[in-house]
Amino acid sequence: MKGLLGNLLGVVGGLFFAVAAAYAISGGPQFPAGANIVGTYAGVLTPTSSPCPSVTPAPVPDCTPSVASCGANSLGVFSVGAPQSGIASGTFVMFAQGRVFSGTIQGVADPQKATLKGILTARYDFTVTSDATPCPCDVAPTPCVSPVPSCTPSKSSEHITALANGSLKSRITTTSSTFTGIGATRLKGTATLDISNGTVDVPGFGQHTDCEIYMKVSGFKQSNTAGVASIPSASP
Repeated sequence: MKGLLGNLLGVVGGLFFAVAAAYAISGGPQFPAGANIVGTYAGVLTPTSSPCPSVTPAPVPDCTPSVASCGANSLGVFSVGAPQSGIASGTFVMFAQGRVFSGTIQGVADPQKATLKGILTARYDFTVTSDATPCPCDVAPTPCVSPVPSCTPSKSSEHITALANGSLKSRITTTSSTFTGIGATRLKGTATLDISNGTVDVPGFGQHTDCEIYMKVSGFKQSNTAGVASIPSASP
């Protein structure tokens, strides 16, 4: 009798949990608990060691990972909103080589893989003015005859756009603070930034990269809505 009663209770309990699970799936959120990636994220990019070349058929020389000297004092910050559907977008600011680059970040948040991948692009506009070109008669030992021809020293200016472009790859994880015990959604990953001072490679006319910086991405989820405040452009 006791065995029959135990079996009956087991069957009823199994049916109860099956029904409860079915209702939880149909009435729950679109993403699994703890994996809802919709929201606004903020993060920081800091220089890290460059990776060694990947293995190729040819022998790979000895490699010691190191931080690029041209990017040792660099820092980047971003804020990006990941909507329910469509492109994740936001603002991106980068300090590198004594300049502040202002721009945007655009990417895609994958709820199934819990990843955020994006393109970073920022610019810094400035003007370079050369010294005045001297008149021929002012440069010795150029002979000048009388009367001296009229001449006004002139300066030339050139508008230049420096760029900071690259890519970002990060994972979205949920962690719990050891101090407060409160769960938080974090971003962890890497980014690669190419810094150009505005020069162009000839004859390909490709943008010349003056500095390549490998960076570590560390961020967190600020809210569950995909709103991002704009950052004003930096003036030279």
